[in-house]
Amino acid sequence: QTYGAEVIEKSPTIDGYININPEETITITTGLNEIVFKYAKQTDLSYTVKYIDQETGEEIKLAVTYNNQVFDSEVTEEAPDVEGYTKVNPEETITITTGTNEIIFYYEKVDGLTYTVEYLEKDTNKEISLPKVVDEKVYGDEVTENAIDIDGYVKVEPTSETITIGMNENIIKFYYIKRTDLSYTVKYIDQETGDEIKSAVTYGGQVFDDEVT
Repeated sequence: QTYGAEVIEKSPTIDGYININPEETITITTGLNEIVFKYAKQTDLSYTVKYIDQETGEEIKLAVTYNNQVFDSEVTEEAPDVEGYTKVNPEETITITTGTNEIIFYYEKVDGLTYTVEYLEKDTNKEISLPKVVDEKVYGDEVTENAIDIDGYVKVEPTSETITIGMNENIIKFYYIKRTDLSYTVKYIDQETGDEIKSAVTYGGQVFDDEVT
């Protein structure tokens, strides 16, 4: 450089930083000739946290974006509880860049759940057949059951039901009413001969499980 010459320098772009003094001019002397460019880290960056079903790749909870992040800073997030799921990676740390900043938490559906099918008498809620219990189900599964035939009873609609397996009680209830189309017959017999000594009488319109004397 030539003594007394004027030189102009422009600051280069540095990823993640803002130029505070983009251009500087100095006059060359016999002493220290130095241009200092100052930078500040970007504070307008962001990162997004996503919550994904590991098996299906579907989002199980709305993603959250955090703004006003500082370049090169570290952020740590803990996976929140999501009903029906277990966390695969409970905690993640990333360093903020000028690119895409993403934390992805993966979840697996809870398995080993059960559901119960109950068979009840309408109005009394009396159990008229042992309940059916099905285990080893996965959260979110859809299951369909049909009402079974029970001697002496008539099924009440609906006779088929579908539920989605949840974390709490999973119960399907089917209701029944007693048959009213039954009958009984009274016979009159000579004990010695076995002959009928009077015409038998049949009474219709009887209700299942009723006692008659």
